[in-house]
Amino acid sequence: MISSEEIKINVGLTIKELRNNASITQEKLAEELGLQPNTIAKIETGKIYITSKTLSKLCNYFNVSPAIFFMPKVQINVKDNLDYIAKINELLPACNNKTLNIVYNTAIVVQNGQ
Repeated sequence: MISSEEIKINVGLTIKELRNNASITQEKLAEELGLQPNTIAKIETGKIYITSKTLSKLCNYFNVSPAIFFMPKVQINVKDNLDYIAKINELLPACNNKTLNIVYNTAIVVQNGQ
């Protein structure tokens, strides 16, 4: 069973991962969400919970499902998955931007849900 502390940490780690993948600072994300930069830092480190309003803003900003924030993280051994990575890389050049965005967001959901 997952504890409330683990949920806070998972939510924070997911936000940090999304923010880093988007190459934006805590300050920029705070500005976009109407929060203080130190609030983003506290959320990312699991010190405070997010509100449903902030969750909604995050989902809209990053174009993701709220479910990804509550799925436990796992370590993935990339070495074991090199064949799949190569196959995916072969398919990606034929994808348009919309499809690439769907693939990316799906990969994040899957990664966070394993």
